Amino acid sequence: MFSFRPITETDQQLEQMRFKLLEPDTYDFVVEKATSEVSKSGNQMIKLVLKIWDKEGREVTIFDYLVDIDYMRYKIKHFCEAVGLSDKLAAGSFNESDCEGKGGKAVIVIQKSKKYGDRNSVSDYLVSTVAKNDEPFFDDDLQFLK
Repeated sequence: MFSFRPITETDQQLEQMRFKLLEPDTYDFVVEKATSEVSKSGNQMIKLVLKIWDKEGREVTIFDYLVDIDYMRYKIKHFCEAVGLSDKLAAGSFNESDCEGKGGKAVIVIQKSKKYGDRNSVSDYLVSTVAKNDEPFFDDDLQFLK
């Protein structure tokens, strides 16, 4: 016999929050995990598992894919610049391990899909100015200094 704790109203509310889409905006992110994979089209790619925090501090997981195809190359460039991997960008290669633990700001949108249901996705990474030690530097994080 399969036994489980009865589902409460609180459980249902938490479940609804878990699947609530983020509003299109710019959010902080950290790369929790990155894996080297091959796309359905046979292209090399890095699959990113991003942890993103909404305005209430709720943690959301979003997947993104860095694929070297013409119309997506900007995303590779902006990701590298946003997380301090400019040296890897210049070299033309980086490993998934170079991505893990890196963070920055991502532009999140809602991707509409009748087949799979609407979901959040990353449309771009915000390019930051980079401090001399090659760590990302965001002016808006230093409002208390102004």
